[in-house]
Amino acid sequence: RGVRAPFIRLAKEGEVLSKDAYLGAGGFGAEIADQVDSAKVLAQLGSGATVVLQGLHRLWPPLIDFVRDVIDDIGHPVQANAYITPPN
Repeated sequence: RGVRAPFIRLAKEGEVLSKDAYLGAGGFGAEIADQVDSAKVLAQLGSGATVVLQGLHRLWPPLIDFVRDVIDDIGHPVQANAYITPPN
């Protein structure tokens, strides 16, 4: 199972990149148009783009539990994202 939009986006120099810059077709017959193209992502990362993994609190059970605990503790909505930024 691949990562799909909207759980990922890329940004560079303060601008969000077009989905065409990092997504592509996948699946049998390539009918799933919004899957991550790993070659495109690696090329963008190599050129200085930041990868933003969004909504991780919906995808990984340990993080789901952690976010629920934080919500219970502070009484406010919480979400978890991850940012992968190249050096420099």
